[in-house]
Amino acid sequence: MFCRIVKGDEQANVEKETDRVIVVQDARPIAPIHLLIIPKQHIKDIRDAEPYLWDDVRKVVNDISKERKLTGFRITTNAGDAAMMPHMVIHMLAGITSDRSI
Repeated sequence: MFCRIVKGDEQANVEKETDRVIVVQDARPIAPIHLLIIPKQHIKDIRDAEPYLWDDVRKVVNDISKERKLTGFRITTNAGDAAMMPHMVIHMLAGITSDRSI
């Protein structure tokens, strides 16, 4: 599914895009703001990510945080058996309190 979003074959609400990542709204959000930061290159999980990817991730997280005036947010990713799909995705969650588990 994530490769299809990157290619434009799957409809998604795009929030932001760089040369290396695309940020979309989660179709099934678990928080008032739930964004998916998806590498455009197929990367299985965080263990395979190159250092340069983190520059783009940090930039889009900072930009979104400023644009939406977020006072806090949570970043999470799943890998290996914990991942639903074999494509790296980073979840950005906001509008939740620190005591809420996900």
